[in-house]
Amino acid sequence: MNHWMTAMFCLVLATVSQAEERMDLQDLRWLLGNWEHEGAKALIGEEWSEAGHTVWTGLGRQTSRESGDSAISEELLLAELGGEVYYIAKVDHNSMPIPFRLVELEENRARFENLEHDFPKRIEYRRITEDRIDVRVSDVGEKGFELHFTRKPGSPRSK
Repeated sequence: MNHWMTAMFCLVLATVSQAEERMDLQDLRWLLGNWEHEGAKALIGEEWSEAGHTVWTGLGRQTSRESGDSAISEELLLAELGGEVYYIAKVDHNSMPIPFRLVELEENRARFENLEHDFPKRIEYRRITEDRIDVRVSDVGEKGFELHFTRKPGSPRSK
């Protein structure tokens, strides 16, 4: 009977551990919508929309303050795959999309990492208010930058 109890305890512990590690894309609903950062030389936008329950699409866009020209700077995807959430970015200077795995998720913060990538290795989103998010893009150390986004007027909010 003692072996049976030990086996059950291990099984329950393993199940609870797996449940705690599972990260759900729906916990990031606060990210949905259209966001804008006012930089010195350009307006930088990020747009997130729900393509399905486990897949969201995004676009990064830059609009020059001088000329008004606008261009897509990156195509983005948030996807649940195999019980994990991935942030996948396709930028012009990389031939292939770069995946970043969600490694930490709190109510108002999500941290994605790909330590094998040259730069960035980490992308961290923080919800400051319902209408403001900060994004830190870094090499895990000192090198990096931060963008402060505000929700564009009329942009949908999470439900």
